[in-house]
Amino acid sequence: SMEFNNLYSSLFKKATKHIAIVSALATKGMGMTRLQLLKATKSVNNGNFTATLRELEQCEFIRSYTPFGKNKKDTMYQLIDPFTLFHFRYLKKRESIKQAYWSKIQETSAFYNWCGYAFEILCLHHIEQILKALSIAGINNTPCSWSISGNDHRNGAQIDLLIDRADKTINICEMKYTRHEFEITKEYDSALHRKMDTFKKETGTRKSLMVTMISSAGLVDNMYSRRLQKVVTLEDLFQ
Repeated sequence: SMEFNNLYSSLFKKATKHIAIVSALATKGMGMTRLQLLKATKSVNNGNFTATLRELEQCEFIRSYTPFGKNKKDTMYQLIDPFTLFHFRYLKKRESIKQAYWSKIQETSAFYNWCGYAFEILCLHHIEQILKALSIAGINNTPCSWSISGNDHRNGAQIDLLIDRADKTINICEMKYTRHEFEITKEYDSALHRKMDTFKKETGTRKSLMVTMISSAGLVDNMYSRRLQKVVTLEDLFQ
């Protein structure tokens, strides 16, 4: 669409490379490595490519992180610009949007999924505030993600945000968008523990794991939520 191309062209002199990169990243939620990106965009591995990635990162269209337990060469690039993500998720598919479309979509699961996704992106843009809310802003922290695909012997697991701390602790962050307080049910609590066990087993980490709920509307008070040391809310993100 016009606005999309105009936005990129107004920010970057030769925007075709930038657009190619974000278009590729839009297909992969957790991001891609440099090599995957080079292949997907049919680019040459040189200083220009590095500069384009750096410009996108400086403008906060993308972020880079090293997945937990990996090293620099495994650095992932992830698209985190809400406008760009929205463009690829919705606008591109429906170039001819009718006004009524928005009022209709707001009750659908697609819209709700988008809200959940947008909330995660919002959290990734406010990691400093999350650290502050957890009172760990002064500690040496590395925010990253981790995932493992399932096979015959294990279920897949994904942690979209974990904070690897210098004080031998890892915050496993669960980001939840709900209109009302989120309820940690018995099932959700067990699923969380399974995820943590998988993470421990697969990474071999000796650090202690701490579940951190980042919930847009807070949590329903019950036996599960009382076990958590701290809940981060939407208000904390804008402190």
